[in-house]
Amino acid sequence: MIAAAQSNAVYVSHARVTEALANGAVLLTGLNVKVSGGHRDAAGPLPTERDTAILYVTDGAATLVTGASAQAMAKGDVVLIPANAPRSFRDVSPSVSYYQVTVPAHALSQPIAMTFVDHAKVEPTFTKAGPLADGPNLKVSGGYRTGPYAPADYRPDVEVHATEADLFYVIDGEATLITGGNVIGARTTAPGQIRGSRVEGGETHHLTRGDVMWVPAGVPHWFPEIPTPLSYLLVKVLQ
Repeated sequence: MIAAAQSNAVYVSHARVTEALANGAVLLTGLNVKVSGGHRDAAGPLPTERDTAILYVTDGAATLVTGASAQAMAKGDVVLIPANAPRSFRDVSPSVSYYQVTVPAHALSQPIAMTFVDHAKVEPTFTKAGPLADGPNLKVSGGYRTGPYAPADYRPDVEVHATEADLFYVIDGEATLITGGNVIGARTTAPGQIRGSRVEGGETHHLTRGDVMWVPAGVPHWFPEIPTPLSYLLVKVLQ
């Protein structure tokens, strides 16, 4: 057993997320992340972020212009925009809504170009987990946790990532997530990676479609119940 960990996890309900996607609003901020919803119904410039930005289009379509690059994007697409890159929308049709995550780039990070991932590549990762894009101290992937079709005794391991924070945006399904608490049966599976059989104590969250969940580095997290298969967009923030 490892000692109880303070959770410091942040849950944002789908109701708040839906409102932010319709009107634009910040959902959570932390030392290493900011999450917001965005909505535009006309062409024009966007604020230039000092941090790397990940956009996941939830509705509508537009052309994103960053520097000399222009990329048409539509529902389900993922775009990674370099820090400090000027950006704007054109050809908004009829409007565009997007989930946005910004992550500070380390001073020694190598410059990156805009990365575009088409929804045709994104969609399959919500039924079979897979990587989508990497940036300075971040990784974007699609995630999938199995539901009632798994064996009756199936329970995902408790996970603890010493230097990785997890940001979940639930695309579909539902699950119970416990954060913090005492990890029972803890074992090291790789440097900075601990797994366990269950937790005692901790905070319980019910996740469903549209919810956002931030789990800081070093915080145990466990899905003891997954009534329906859980699909999510995952941004790992590397410390």
